[in-house]
Amino acid sequence: MNETDQLAASVDQANVEVELAVHAAMSDITRFANTPEFRSVLSEIWAVAPSRRAEFVVDVLLNAKELAARGVSIPKGLTIQRSTFRDNRPTLFCIVKHLPPGLLWEKVTVTFDNPSGEPALLYKDMVRNIRSTAEML
Repeated sequence: MNETDQLAASVDQANVEVELAVHAAMSDITRFANTPEFRSVLSEIWAVAPSRRAEFVVDVLLNAKELAARGVSIPKGLTIQRSTFRDNRPTLFCIVKHLPPGLLWEKVTVTFDNPSGEPALLYKDMVRNIRSTAEML
């Protein structure tokens, strides 16, 4: 096998590893998001007025005690966090699973959006908060 063929085989192998890792991570997120306990929390957030959903994210979804009180146990390796995008799409929160180190892909993220069109956190506010925190260090 010449050098070009070896490189092509290496890239193919890397692609297969990424595909398998992404598929496994997505399956983990899907399994968790479809548990009756988490689906109940989703029903709860959708019952909240759209203008109060960002508050619900902080008070419940980002609060381990509140989730536990609702029977939600976040599996090891998954994280529920706030998410924001520069274009201010209406993201409320996301579930993230980081992939093993060394892959060409870092993580799998499933976002949950606010149908009202309002993001839970504006990008400019997130950047301001990060800068403020960094300045305190």
